[in-house]
Amino acid sequence: MSSNQPERKIIIDEDWKSQVEAEREQFRQQDQNPTASAEPTGAAHASGSAPDEHLSGPEQLPPASFPMLVTGLATQAVMAFGEMQQHPDQAQAHLQYAKYTIDTLAVLEVKTRGNLTADEAAMLDNALHELRMQFVHFRDAAATINP
Repeated sequence: MSSNQPERKIIIDEDWKSQVEAEREQFRQQDQNPTASAEPTGAAHASGSAPDEHLSGPEQLPPASFPMLVTGLATQAVMAFGEMQQHPDQAQAHLQYAKYTIDTLAVLEVKTRGNLTADEAAMLDNALHELRMQFVHFRDAAATINP
């Protein structure tokens, strides 16, 4: 090293080791006492811990976003259509739920007009178009089953 440059110090972060050891101990205790349940959500808020602290691994949810909102609502409508195929005698109830979900997406489209990116607007428009086409198909199919 040249004499003009200050000497570099290496800092080693050892905190993670104690955190891993604490987690291991917690898992060992859970394995030894499987009847003990995790702290309820209400108790977590009362103790001051954040609700997201308990989410880890496969239970962790993706970040909230407009595409996730549209996808979630569209999935609910599609599930209503799928249920109709398994239980034709309950078709009307599921059609009403699908229509309500599609109408909710339509309200979202109207209320967010001008505030969406081009991709978000296209995604919402495409989802509404596809769901409306499916709704018409299933409504007509239900009418032939239950004239």
